[in-house]
Amino acid sequence: MKKIPHNILLFASAVVMVAVIILYAYTQYSIQSSVSRAMLGKQIVNTEKTNINQRQYMMDTYSSTIANREKMLALFIPSTEAISFIESIEELGSYAGSAVSISSVSSDNIDSVTSSSFAKISAHVEVSGPWMAVMRILRLSETLPYQVSLSNVRVSYSGLTDNTKEKKQIWKLSFDIASNMIVTKNATSSAAR
Repeated sequence: MKKIPHNILLFASAVVMVAVIILYAYTQYSIQSSVSRAMLGKQIVNTEKTNINQRQYMMDTYSSTIANREKMLALFIPSTEAISFIESIEELGSYAGSAVSISSVSSDNIDSVTSSSFAKISAHVEVSGPWMAVMRILRLSETLPYQVSLSNVRVSYSGLTDNTKEKKQIWKLSFDIASNMIVTKNATSSAAR
């Protein structure tokens, strides 16, 4: 049997060792890249599941609030019924037994509206009559079927009536009333005709 020189065995073992190191590095790289691709894939799947759940939640919320959204729209005055709103305030006087006058009616400019939006309508209201009637007007104004805000409320004693048969105490009430109108493009174009 021939003896293999020592140098050749040493060289062969060095080549085998380099080949093992390269194979180990390649295996390590393959495993790390497979793991990172799997983690990225899992993250994408989880993100998509979350998006699907959020979309479903939004659709459920949208479906469950249809009736409430319709009720909410009733809290605002349609822009086509702004005059009815002012007239309803004036009619409170005949219902409560006092004199109601409205001045300084103003609203936001609704002619330039390009899509649906809100506009504010406001008026200054003055009431005179007996105490109970004046307070009834205040209470009825606060409970109009719209979302209204009252400000600058002032009550003062005005004196006695000139009626010779029965003298009544007259009170004066003044306040500013404001509410929001829903303005739609169709409403402004039909109001302009």
